[in-house]
Amino acid sequence: MIRLLLADDHPLLRQGIRAVLETEDDITVVAEAATGHEVLDICRVSPPDMVVMDISMPGMDGITATSELHRTHPEVAVLILTMHDDLAFVQAALEAGATGYLLKETAARDLVHAVRAVVHGEAVIYPSLARGLFMHSQVAVPQLTARELEVLTLIAAGKTTKEIASSLFVSVKTVETHRLHLMEKLDLHDRVALVKYALRRGLIQLNA
Repeated sequence: MIRLLLADDHPLLRQGIRAVLETEDDITVVAEAATGHEVLDICRVSPPDMVVMDISMPGMDGITATSELHRTHPEVAVLILTMHDDLAFVQAALEAGATGYLLKETAARDLVHAVRAVVHGEAVIYPSLARGLFMHSQVAVPQLTARELEVLTLIAAGKTTKEIASSLFVSVKTVETHRLHLMEKLDLHDRVALVKYALRRGLIQLNA
């Protein structure tokens, strides 16, 4: 069972998001918060498995709360659920320790999938945020082969290993090997770091 804390300063939005999540047998909302400070107070007493966090909240915003939560409870996964689709917010959220970033306008369709992915350690910048993937990007990425670049952009778009394998018509083991080579070449250590790298290099773009 995924124990989830829902953080948003709008009660009606929390009610709607809760209704979406609690239709699933493996997800339960154990607490709600309206501010970043409330998130930290709740987690201090009884940390959940993950937090679905808005950015714009009074007092302490969601990115600041995510950073503090990552420092004090790194085991608690954070999925940002927001109206902000600016790249700067995505970068700030990932740097703060969030593992996923989703727009509220896609929540009804994408939220359950994103929650399950994030709580299991996947980095989710949901594909609905991406304008396009540069399969043969003109951005210079030192040391990477064309296939490694393809795998990197698909990882950054939130694709699972199986989805990447299907898209590229290769085996899951081959995708895992490419991911390992990416981490070794770029001196990165997990999927979140790969997503951050792809964002910094402009390998994915978000809707304006």
